[in-house]
Amino acid sequence: MKTKAIQMVMVALIAVSIFAPIVNAETAEEWNEKGVSFVKADEYEKATECFDKAIELDPMDAEAYHNRGLAYYALAQYGRAIDDFDTAVELDPNCTEAHDHRELAVSKTGEKKPTQSSMTTPEKKGVDGFEVVFAIIGLMAVAYILIKRK
Repeated sequence: MKTKAIQMVMVALIAVSIFAPIVNAETAEEWNEKGVSFVKADEYEKATECFDKAIELDPMDAEAYHNRGLAYYALAQYGRAIDDFDTAVELDPNCTEAHDHRELAVSKTGEKKPTQSSMTTPEKKGVDGFEVVFAIIGLMAVAYILIKRK
């Protein structure tokens, strides 16, 4: 009877050791948080490994790409940082921090590397919306001239 109980305990322990990693599987968010804690501790190589795992689990996580870019930047691996910032912006165009950090990384390389968005669309100059303002002002000027002629 004792041996049967010992065998049952052994089987339970083996089952727990096999299935515990599956039950306690870490999410991309948890890996990202671990990476951030390593960045705060200035352990950038460990941080990049955590961000790699987060990206592996969720390849659409713009924050993980941005954070890994920051770690690469701290390691003076500016090319890799720029690539990660580009991916972060591609996944989340509203990620303004990735835009800013990308420009810092580009300034460290001394070269002008175009963004992903500028490679597909021509670069716009000026401020968005002012074309409409100038068109309205132009129409008002024409209307004023026509009214004065009468």
